[in-house]
Formats: sequence, C-alpha cells, structure tokens
Amino acid sequence: MMVLDQSRRDVIESPSHLIVMGGPGSGKTTVALLKAEAFLGRLDLTEYQQVLFLSFARATVARVAEQAGKMLPKLEQARLEVNTYHGFTWNLLRSHGYLLRNGRPLSLLPPPEAAARLSTLSEEQIALEKIRLLEEEGLLHFDLFAGNAAMLLERSKSLQRIYGNTYPLVILDEFQDTNEDEWRFIRALTRHSQVLALADPEQRIYEFRGASANRIQEFEDAYRPASFSFGMENHRSTGTDIVQFSNDLLTGANKSRAYTHVSVTPYAPRKGMLHRAFKFAVLTAIARLNRGERDWSLAILVPSKSFMAEVSAYLSSDSDNLPRLSHEVAFDQ
Repeated sequence: MMVLDQSRRDVIESPSHLIVMGGPGSGKTTVALLKAEAFLGRLDLTEYQQVLFLSFARATVARVAEQAGKMLPKLEQARLEVNTYHGFTWNLLRSHGYLLRNGRPLSLLPPPEAAARLSTLSEEQIALEKIRLLEEEGLLHFDLFAGNAAMLLERSKSLQRIYGNTYPLVILDEFQDTNEDEWRFIRALTRHSQVLALADPEQRIYEFRGASANRIQEFEDAYRPASFSFGMENHRSTGTDIVQFSNDLLTGANKSRAYTHVSVTPYAPRKGMLHRAFKFAVLTAIARLNRGERDWSLAILVPSKSFMAEVSAYLSSDSDNLPRLSHEVAFDQ
C-alpha cells in the first residue's frame, strides 16, 4: 500500500496545473486516480462532466481502468473516461470533423486499405497521398488523427469551451512520448481545463514518431505547473533495485555493479550458438514462477531483432538436450 507523503497529498489537493515525474512503479498513476477521486468529490459537477485520462497503449488503458475499478467508488468510476490519445482524437473527429471539410463527413481509412494504397509510394509521396485522401475522398489516415484534431480545436473557440467544460481535469499519461501534433492537440484541448501530466524522463520510447527530449520543458513553459518528482521509488517491486538496474542497463553503467534482489549471471556465448546457461536460466525462472502464483508471465528482452530470431530458434530447439520452450515472439517498432 502506498504511503501518501506530503508531496503526494499536494498533488491530490493542488488546484493548479501539475507535472509528476517518476519511473515505472513510482506511483504516478495511483496518485493521479486519487486526485481524480478528490477532484470529483470536491467540485459541484454536472452529470456530463468527467475527468479525462489519456494514455498511448490500449493495454495501459485497460490496466488503468481496472485499477480505477478497485480504487474508486462506482459513482466516480462513471465520471472517469480512460482512453488512448488516438481513440479520443478519433471520437472528436468523428463527431466534428465535418467542420474541416465544409460539412462533408470524415471516414476512417482502415489500416489494410491504407497499406494497399501506399505500398508502392516513396516516403515523400506517402505523406502527400495521406493529405490527398483526406481532402479529396474524406479518408483519414491513423497518422493524421492528432494533427487534424488539433486543427479543429485551434479553429473553434466554442469547441475549446465545450471540451474544457466537459473535462475540467485532464490527466496525460506517458506525456514524454507525445509528438508535435499530439502536443498541439493537448494545448488546444486544455485551454479551459486543469492539466496533470505524468512523465518518465528516462523512458522515451516513441522518438521514432516524433517524441522530443524537450517536451517536458515545453510543458513547463506553457503551463507553469507545480512540479513533483517521485524519482526512483518503486511500489511494484519494493525492496529491489530493479529500476536502478534498468536505467543503468540503458547507459552501460550496470557493468560490475551489484544490485539488491537483481540476479546477474554472465556467460560467454560461443560464435553462432547460444550458451546452455541462457536456457538453464530461463528454465530456473519458470520453475521458480511455477512455485508461486499460477498467473505469471516471463519476458525475455534482447537488444536486436536479428538476435531475437536467434534466441527464439534456440528456445524452440532441444539439440542441447534441454527441453524446448514454447513462447511468443513480439516485434515492435
């Protein structure tokens, strides 16, 4: 159970814009949900007013919704909208996108159709074709959601007031990963709302699509928020150095260092062949997990796609006289 120290109580009670920084498991989401509950309890809101919680991944949205269900009374749950940035912008455009096209409606360009239409084009041609499809055929590509939602709100002060009144508190999860269009959209959406940004400066995974190292500073310049840092605290794995180890691993600072409750087993792989010690470590972890809760998962992280293919092939083989291990391979951009 998280202990609410003074800084966390300040986040919950503050009427100003806020930014809360911290690593995985530091309690950012829990404090944000407690703030949502306090916010809904303090203000005399009408039936249609809600707190909006935006994140990137559907899995995160599902986890937050589950956590909210455990933490908040049913009345507050009904007043909390949890959505992805793309899901929310699409709902906005589906309702009001005709304002961008002189009354003509917008339609979603399904990913399979988008792939078929764009597969033979160069990168520059793809960007132009996405715009043409929207302007001439009313087909909106996934990549254009945030930019067009931003344009819609920027052009309509009435919509800004309507959405600000509907969502008097907006919580922005994984804020450090927003790209320029999403940042424009956020600024236009929250002209009349209190904003709480949750960010991990060490975990920017969407640089390939425009996430900027300057985004947190831009938020501070734009909103002048009260700033809080939960640092390296970890409430998911209390008593371990897992967050410190993870951050060190990214920079190479982990070499020759010891960590509390983080086991490091070095081995020298032979050229073109993974060492038995690797599979033995995986089998040992599985045996340990099987002795605990039945519902568990084990992640094996590797530094490259080519090495992932090698690891997968090795786990699927029994040529080392160790059992084959059924597993899933996850490719990600």
